[in-house]
Amino acid sequence: MLVKKTIAFIILALSVCGCTAPDKEPSTNITKVELVKRDSTILYGNKGIENYSALLLAHNGMEKSFDWATMMDEQYPPVLEEADLNHDGTNEVVVILLKAKRPGVMQQELHVLNANDLSEVAVEDHIAYIKNTAKSVLVHGDGMVRITLELGEKKYEKQYNETLLPDWPDAIYFGPMITYAVTDNQLTATALGAVSTTTYAMSVRLDYDESFKIHNATIEEI
Repeated sequence: MLVKKTIAFIILALSVCGCTAPDKEPSTNITKVELVKRDSTILYGNKGIENYSALLLAHNGMEKSFDWATMMDEQYPPVLEEADLNHDGTNEVVVILLKAKRPGVMQQELHVLNANDLSEVAVEDHIAYIKNTAKSVLVHGDGMVRITLELGEKKYEKQYNETLLPDWPDAIYFGPMITYAVTDNQLTATALGAVSTTTYAMSVRLDYDESFKIHNATIEEI
């Protein structure tokens, strides 16, 4: 009887003071998997439900963790490239991840790293470049919508039947569809110009120079 009373007193005391039994330690059962390998460079990630997070890059005996994440998608897996983008005789490490994908949106994320220490290189934001340099106009008339995009000295025109969309924007917008590529030591970014979540009027390809600044823009029909 004395033991029961003592236990009851302890329980009552804990409830009064707000004390609780210590929580269980968080699970550390995290699965790190190899996402992509290119020569001596390997990208690992912690497998979650819809993405891989806390990515780890191994390169020539070095390892470095990054607060990056990439979505799980068989069509757009992570990409690793090694290319001499700044033409200094040494390859940079290029990592291309999938930031977002849903109807009307497909955004890749770019990271360029110095190969000697895996420090990240600043790359000009191509969407900011387009927003600061591009001018677009939509003109309605005679049942048609005439679209004009001017980007530097480049000019592109296209027209649609006005009944194609119930509502038209005031200007072309960029950002929902973003991709990157490395070809022959040349880094390029591509953004689609949209007039709705499902209608894209043109593609803008931007070429980077050796200082990772945009030096050329090309407007292409899609």
